[in-house]
Amino acid sequence: MTNVEASGFGELLLRAARRWPRRTACAFPDGRTTYAQLWRVACEAGRRLFELGVRPGEHVGILVPNSARFLAAFFGASLCGALPVPINTRFRGDELPYVAEHADLVALVTSADVSINKKGERVDYLDRLVEAFPDLEAEGVLLTSAAPRLRAIIAFGAPSRAWAVPWADDDGGDRTPGVTVPDWIQQGDPDAPAMMLYTSGTTSRPKGVLIPAAAVISGAVSSMIDRLGVDADDVVWSPAPMCHIGAFVAVVAALAVGATFLSAPYFDADEAVDLLARERATVAYAGLPAFYFDIIGQLAATGRTLPDLRLLTTAAAAAEIERVRRGLPSVLQVSVTGSTELCGSICTSDLDDSPEQRAATSGRPIAGVELSIRDEAGRHVEDGQVGELWVRGSCLPVGYYKNSAPLLTGSPDAGWFRTGDLGALTDGRFSYRGRLKDMVRVGGENVAAAEIEHYLVRHPDVIAAAAVAAPDERLGEVPAVFVQVTAGSELSAEDIIAFCRAGLASFKVPRTVRFVDEWPMSATKIDKQRLRQLVVAG
Repeated sequence: MTNVEASGFGELLLRAARRWPRRTACAFPDGRTTYAQLWRVACEAGRRLFELGVRPGEHVGILVPNSARFLAAFFGASLCGALPVPINTRFRGDELPYVAEHADLVALVTSADVSINKKGERVDYLDRLVEAFPDLEAEGVLLTSAAPRLRAIIAFGAPSRAWAVPWADDDGGDRTPGVTVPDWIQQGDPDAPAMMLYTSGTTSRPKGVLIPAAAVISGAVSSMIDRLGVDADDVVWSPAPMCHIGAFVAVVAALAVGATFLSAPYFDADEAVDLLARERATVAYAGLPAFYFDIIGQLAATGRTLPDLRLLTTAAAAAEIERVRRGLPSVLQVSVTGSTELCGSICTSDLDDSPEQRAATSGRPIAGVELSIRDEAGRHVEDGQVGELWVRGSCLPVGYYKNSAPLLTGSPDAGWFRTGDLGALTDGRFSYRGRLKDMVRVGGENVAAAEIEHYLVRHPDVIAAAAVAAPDERLGEVPAVFVQVTAGSELSAEDIIAFCRAGLASFKVPRTVRFVDEWPMSATKIDKQRLRQLVVAG
């Protein structure tokens, strides 16, 4: 296995900047950044945080779209010893206060820029923060009572709000021939939490997963470098937002070998094709077939090609993989599987696996990871049988933040993590078969049905709500809701959807709404299996 010595994310960047200062570390639609430049802007961000009073062990939120700014804030927080907490940029008024308070943020880095997203919607993060924390604008209020530990909100650019500390951008030039190391930088602990990512579980609220740098680094090296052969000449594209573990796997793999990480603030097929072609992307680490479907459609419509693209990863069903292969026949498809709780990928195809093996399975476990398939009683099942996936090894997180429930199983199976995923092992290769719990997987986003339901019943006319997964050709699944309203209510499906859009991230907004007067019941609970059948039946 390739040996990459780094005690944390900051040291990984320093190692890369010293070895490949002039190589391109990252590229976005607005330009490229060398490793030396990225190191310098990260140090500047870390210095600014330190001067604002951020100290080792404290938590810094990052509400910034994919960009060199995001990487500067992330590595800067790491360098000053803080714990970076990337926040989904689609979070709205219901989710931002929860994460800011639950994560005990002492500082929040965002952007003052106003942009128009791919749907033509105005994106203003400062306005969004005011929606989430109305008392920010109140005279005499020290930031916001909703997040009592929050001491500073920082905005790249030129914020117009009195409560936002402005951060000017770096001019991009190389001022020094070498790489200097400021004396305030903190040494990382590879096994301590190095970032916290929020993921929806089976409860109604997202959970903060405490992720050590060692787990991400070893997983990225084993899966992408040792298994897939990524090297310094590669340009690795990830369309996933930086609040997702998949994007970090791509970043870390690039830093480990001096490759280039390629991404954009949001995904648009037309712009993605331009970016992939211009930067000559060689590896697409997207996973989700929806990204590829949109790119294939754009290539077909324009007659363009991506001749430099040699490899793409998928986390999809065999039928979806076949559609990807037909649309990109010259690109080698490999499958992966993993999760936030498992700090990235845990299984990856071998390059010499047959097309059938790469479509039907996610490949073998990577180095340092062991899998076991168990029945409901925790007993091992035979090869090829479906059961719950248990995992142990170097991929495990530190735990969930503020969650006293054990992450790992107890004796006699200490060290194993019960994933809640269903799957099978056949000849050492893992096949994913779904989730044990009640979740909707919208593209790459895991959405707890309870989160949508608990939000909906806040509406004064809603008595009860149930959310289930509806099949979707592009995203795999989307939320569908059944709603019971008060007598005489004139709520429409459009009203329900508008209510959700006002307080939930867009991927959590239901695509269809049905009104019910009574519920199908299973014992004492709503029979969601029956609701799913109704959705599938149309």
